[in-house]
Amino acid sequence: MQKPSGARLVAFFGAMYDAALGPAEAATLRRSNLALPTDG
Repeated sequence: MQKPSGARLVAFFGAMYDAALGPAEAATLRRSNLALPTDG
């Protein structure tokens, strides 16, 4: 398991805010659930 980090927490709360997710929904997100840009 990965230890919590600043960048990881920023992504966690950013996803919650942007997609209006609850904590339990955001905690179950996986990379395969996301459409990430190739740049930036």
